Amino acid sequence: MRWLMGMLLLWGLMSAVHAHSDGPVSKLSIHLIGSYTEGAKQIVASKPRVIKVLDPQVSAGMREALRDYKRRYPKGLVVMRVWERTPGVRYRLQDDPMQSAEDFWNRVLQPAVQALPAEDRRLVDFLEGPNEGENTPTWGSVEEARWFGRFWESLAERIAQAGFRPCAGSIAVGNPPGDINAIHAKLEAFMPALRAVQRWNGAWSYHAYTIEYTTDPAVEYWYSLRYRIF
Repeated sequence: MRWLMGMLLLWGLMSAVHAHSDGPVSKLSIHLIGSYTEGAKQIVASKPRVIKVLDPQVSAGMREALRDYKRRYPKGLVVMRVWERTPGVRYRLQDDPMQSAEDFWNRVLQPAVQALPAEDRRLVDFLEGPNEGENTPTWGSVEEARWFGRFWESLAERIAQAGFRPCAGSIAVGNPPGDINAIHAKLEAFMPALRAVQRWNGAWSYHAYTIEYTTDPAVEYWYSLRYRIF
């Protein structure tokens, strides 16, 4: 699992490289959805190392947030997530993963980035793809994980060709499922995607929520701290 551990470290290394000497010590930040609230503005004013915005192409508030963030912290990182046009988009295991990636780019991601004004498009560093298995096979089996890896291997290249850095995975909390051997087998099957993301100077995303609302590491190891398994 050396490659996977390397990808896990990559995100932290990129953040450290881009951090200002007067920047925050914390790696915590904010995922902005919908409106740029007063609370969100306070977080942005603290100059976190990275922020994530949802659908800035259709949200004036999200565009205001990324402009404000980059004005305050030009070397900070902006991750763009796209939800618009994704409802109803669904690929199956029998679909070709490379063709599916091309279709997702053409139907979802490319229209979104093209809808952004050019001056705002330049402020986006990372571009995400499908979220939490909503549109693709993901972790139901090793075969699904292999499909997902090939999908992301292709999508990462398309994102890079458009001038963005790919942010792959968007893995839902508690995934991949199964015992430790099943987890490792699925991650190994996904490995081509991680190698591609590394090649394009990208990152990977794991949604580390808690479900039990505890501070017990033995419990959180399977939820908010699950990335440590990788």
